[in-house]
Amino acid sequence: MIHVSDTSAEARDNYKVEKAVFNLMMRIRFVLFVSALLVSGSSAGAMAGARSDQDEAREAVERHDIRPLDEIVARLSDKAPGEIIKVKLAREHGVWLYEFRLIDRNGHVRRVEVDAASGAVTDAGED
Repeated sequence: MIHVSDTSAEARDNYKVEKAVFNLMMRIRFVLFVSALLVSGSSAGAMAGARSDQDEAREAVERHDIRPLDEIVARLSDKAPGEIIKVKLAREHGVWLYEFRLIDRNGHVRRVEVDAASGAVTDAGED
């Protein structure tokens, strides 16, 4: 015999699993999208004979000066859970930083800066 409350709890559990799978798929799509941008940006720069920011970032990853975006995203999901809506790699005062905008569990937009070399969160706050 199935009780109504049991079905409701099962439905909530199914919803949580579906939401987690959806969030994971969105993150994977995001990482693939950013990777495609980096690849297309670096090939476009090579065709033009100019050194671009994407070339510099790709070379920094290849030299192991900075960690790849997918690794940073995996670490960030534990430290600052939420849906990533924007990411930028910037060099400030000689230090590479990943700058994220994400929507936290409460629906607030947060800004999180991560040291691209160490993966440590250097700054976080509401936007």
